[in-house]
Amino acid sequence: KSKSSGKSSSKSSTNSKSSPGAEPKAAAFPPGTFSWIELGTTDATAAKKFYGELIGWTFADSPMPQGGVYTMVQLGGKDVGGLYKLENRPGVPPHWLSYVAVRDASLAAKKAVECGGKILQDAFDVMDAGRMAVLEDPSGAVFAVWQAKNHAGAGVAGNRIGDRIAVAVVGS
Repeated sequence: KSKSSGKSSSKSSTNSKSSPGAEPKAAAFPPGTFSWIELGTTDATAAKKFYGELIGWTFADSPMPQGGVYTMVQLGGKDVGGLYKLENRPGVPPHWLSYVAVRDASLAAKKAVECGGKILQDAFDVMDAGRMAVLEDPSGAVFAVWQAKNHAGAGVAGNRIGDRIAVAVVGS
């Protein structure tokens, strides 16, 4: 979670057993493609009810090593995103964070600065799942980069969560 910006990403920042350059064990998304999406919310229970009814997602809660709960958002039994409760983050509104697959999260963060962006949370290991950084483009849009290790990202091929939300709302 990015404490410096007030923005967040919920993957645990516990040190990884894998080295930052370790080969991924999961089938990685091609670099430059969206691989994960995550909701930071003030009311996880209400969010699960809303998205479960609206889109048909199911949810699997897991305790995080540093406390709190990280929820895998699932479609057809496969992970498509994450959800967590914003805690101890005054002024941070509920938000979605999109992750873009990269080969090296540290290099992507450095390059973002060279291209006029900002690093909101420098690259860090997310246990043995992967490595991430939270960035801001020159217009202020926030996103994360994801270097896969044991967790490639969404488990549904061609998953486009934003499109699924739009279809569910428009199709209502």
